[in-house]
Amino acid sequence: MKFKISQTQQYFLGIIIFTLLVIFFYIKQQKIFLKIIEKPVYSISKITGIKHYNRKEDSYKYEFTFLGEKFERGIGESSSNNLFVGKRYFVIFEKGNPKNSMLIPFIFVPDSITKAPDEGWVQPPIPIDKNEIKKFLENY
Repeated sequence: MKFKISQTQQYFLGIIIFTLLVIFFYIKQQKIFLKIIEKPVYSISKITGIKHYNRKEDSYKYEFTFLGEKFERGIGESSSNNLFVGKRYFVIFEKGNPKNSMLIPFIFVPDSITKAPDEGWVQPPIPIDKNEIKKFLENY
């Protein structure tokens, strides 16, 4: 017995599968970002430029150093209107996995802090509202 699906059923089945995949990857990404909060390390990052894309939003490229290794990551242009090339920001990342990082776009590094320790900070050197960071990561 052959199972037949009409074109309309194929269309709706495709939409349902696509929607489920989008939801799955969204939830997976949220869990990855929230792991940063569990065991955070802070360092200093600097926005080095803007990466332009044809089919998706542009992103700001930032870099930071941890244990002598340089990491380059990106943050969406629409995540904040407080992003400027050449400015220094704090970056938060997961201890043991610095590739899982996020620039904190609403906190500039003060001029009095010139360098981060090679192993970063377990507690930020200035008062930072961790609930505000958590809310930013949940909404990113």
